[in-house]
Amino acid sequence: MVDDAGLGVVSECGAELVAARRGGADVRVIASPDSIGTEALASMPRGIDLRIAWPGHNCVVFDGSGVIVLGGEAGRAAALESSAILGGDLERAFESAWDRAVPAAPLAALEGGAAREAYDAIVVLGEAGLGSALASEISRKPRRMAALLEERGIGLGERSLGDVIGMADAAVRATCGGSVSLDEKGGSIMVESGVNSGSSLPWARIIEEYLGSRGVRTRTVYQARARRGERVHIKMSGRRAAPHKT
Repeated sequence: MVDDAGLGVVSECGAELVAARRGGADVRVIASPDSIGTEALASMPRGIDLRIAWPGHNCVVFDGSGVIVLGGEAGRAAALESSAILGGDLERAFESAWDRAVPAAPLAALEGGAAREAYDAIVVLGEAGLGSALASEISRKPRRMAALLEERGIGLGERSLGDVIGMADAAVRATCGGSVSLDEKGGSIMVESGVNSGSSLPWARIIEEYLGSRGVRTRTVYQARARRGERVHIKMSGRRAAPHKT
């Protein structure tokens, strides 16, 4: 797990990383959100498993052998054995961070700042999305799900429908192996999840709210598929939102 400077160091070792992969090693990298869209992240070799999260430490972990801790200044580092107390703690910290981190590949499909906004939206909805939805149902005082994003500076009102679906698709792919797709001819949107986790449901609500703000009426059908994830079918009628960028 590395910050921007650490990622720069790791990206310069591309040939060594490829050789390690060919030798059967698993190479996993947790990069900081600030690295999204940077050349260092884009230049990482194929086959490297990349995830995004704020790194608690700046280090490289070698399973069963050692840990290299990178310093704040270029060229500074310290090597530790995994059997050392600090080395073992860093290995456990990495595994914990890995489980919470967001896969980077789905975000790579977005351009410019959209990828970072998608990451921020994933974090916001992961922290408060389902809780907010449940609280709204219990209190019978519906709260706009999109308001959670707007409070963090991620506004959707001026975006095209294509941009909103693109963000939702990247987020759903990253969090639950699903997808969000638009059927323009059929006038519908499909939000699918690869697992029954509820992770896709806040995005279905956000899309409904976006369409409603554009004067589009929606009819939603929820389907829970045993062992195959959730599916939300949003049928649109009335005035349509522009599907593509203008």
